[in-house]
Amino acid sequence: MWMPRARSRESSKDMGQYITGSAEETGAVGKDIAAKLKKGDIVAIRGGLGAGKTALVRGIAARISPEAQVTSPTFSLVNVYDGGEIPLYHFDLYRLEGADDLWSIGFDDYMDGSGICLVEWSERSGDMGETVRVDIEEEPDGTRIITADGGASW
Repeated sequence: MWMPRARSRESSKDMGQYITGSAEETGAVGKDIAAKLKKGDIVAIRGGLGAGKTALVRGIAARISPEAQVTSPTFSLVNVYDGGEIPLYHFDLYRLEGADDLWSIGFDDYMDGSGICLVEWSERSGDMGETVRVDIEEEPDGTRIITADGGASW
């Protein structure tokens, strides 16, 4: 089972840290994060190949749009899951060359505040105005340390 990581005194009250040992546990963290999200949020998800970014998105979708069949949009760049209470726009920027490509694929069309943007490989986009940042670090033993920061709104 995933567990929240103890916070150090220096850590922000707006951050959550979790340690997970499986894709299922990473999905459970996604459900926890989803409870804090609202329309208009842009969630920047960062982590290496195989870190668990899509597993995290599956957890978020399970809470907000339970009927969604989440797959990585690596080739389509964006998947839309609109069967739940709030539309989810799931981006995978792995194949983008730079920040200009983000706007050329119509990212701004999804920023109208009607849904939540979940952006894997967000570090390839430059500043996209994210309201939530999630970093996933894979440890040598295969566990993941997930840090989520929603700023003052959390």
